[in-house]
Amino acid sequence: MRSYEFESKELELPTLEVGDDLLVGKFKNRKAKITGFTKDQHNQPIAKTTKGDQKILKPRVPKLEESLQIGLAKKAWASLSGTAKAAINAWESTNWTGGALEEHVKENNEIAQEIAAAIAPVIASIGSSSIRLYRGERKSDWDNSVKFLESWTTDLKVAEHFAGLRTSSWKPLIKPVLSDEAIQRAIHQLDTRGYVKVGQHKYVKKPTPEWPEGWPKSKGTYYHIYSGSEFITDGDDLEDALKDKQQWVQEQNEKLLSKAIIREEQISVDRIIWITNNLDSKEFIIRRT
Repeated sequence: MRSYEFESKELELPTLEVGDDLLVGKFKNRKAKITGFTKDQHNQPIAKTTKGDQKILKPRVPKLEESLQIGLAKKAWASLSGTAKAAINAWESTNWTGGALEEHVKENNEIAQEIAAAIAPVIASIGSSSIRLYRGERKSDWDNSVKFLESWTTDLKVAEHFAGLRTSSWKPLIKPVLSDEAIQRAIHQLDTRGYVKVGQHKYVKKPTPEWPEGWPKSKGTYYHIYSGSEFITDGDDLEDALKDKQQWVQEQNEKLLSKAIIREEQISVDRIIWITNNLDSKEFIIRRT
């Protein structure tokens, strides 16, 4: 049969139980009997077998990487009233300070108690009295006054984004800086191999042109610079060009870091108001005071 006959938009995995067999080893021809189950540090399923621990899934599934607490919080969300949901949604979208959620929690009214009751089993699943959380801020919009509620995260990358050190897709804005040794290696490779790739650019050695009379002579090896297959420009002093690039990257990194604030704290779990991943930020709304 052709593979397309089995195509589907969803996949339902078979149920595995203690006592079932797995085929393991390089050629998947050795039987191993399942004796139990666990998860790795990425929340991926592991079968404990008579041949040792075996990963159930070869690729890592991001949906499984959400923390256990976030998964449980999604279920707790379904039990909330419309008013409670609206207060939490408003916190995430607009009213970080002085909004409905803050008012409910300050008054400890029925809505606050409803939210607390729903999140209580989720907090209990943490299994300790505190949890390591991060918060990112920028000095340009930093308010050092003590807020009643704040958003924190279990993911340092998320905190770095809010501190201006990563894009919204979590790509780092802090760039690696070329070392002096790397610059000398690049110069040597251009001279000996005829090309070198530095970052996104490729430098290709070319014969030195015969410059018109009165033009300055080439300082060193003449080269063309490409981005992919596209010609960008030329040059004749790779060391000087890479030194300029080195300095520019250092300056840009320093500007970003000078405006960034990353806070890391061991937060008591009794200060947690709600947990959500609606914005893909593994957000913990906590009572600050």
